[in-house]
Amino acid sequence: DESEMKNTLDVDLEKDIQVVDVPYGGMVLFSNVIPHQSLPNVTNKIRWSMDLRWQDANKPPAFHGLKNHIVFRTEKEPNHVIDWATFEAVDRTEVQLKAVEDLREDKPEKGFDTLVSGPWMKMWEINNINRHVIF
Repeated sequence: DESEMKNTLDVDLEKDIQVVDVPYGGMVLFSNVIPHQSLPNVTNKIRWSMDLRWQDANKPPAFHGLKNHIVFRTEKEPNHVIDWATFEAVDRTEVQLKAVEDLREDKPEKGFDTLVSGPWMKMWEINNINRHVIF
């Protein structure tokens, strides 16, 4: 929301906003702390995107307890072979919902859930409650 970017993050909407045209096959790399969004697709073609994240393979993955991360390579093992079977054997959404079933009164539709829910919801005090946050 532009008002939140301006008031909370001190973004100057006249000077700080950058629109980046990305050519077919191109990519944009940026930090997760940069406010960002995609503009509406005004073409008749599907626009695909990927969200890739990287971190030290020796550190616990984000959302730990749900599913292990995938290690693509390490300094000691540059030819590491990915164990896709183990990764695909765990349904992260199923584990995520089970972790908070004691907090939820509803049962989300399969494949579509607008509520933010998972074991991390029990780790911090929730300060802002809306229809997307269970509690």
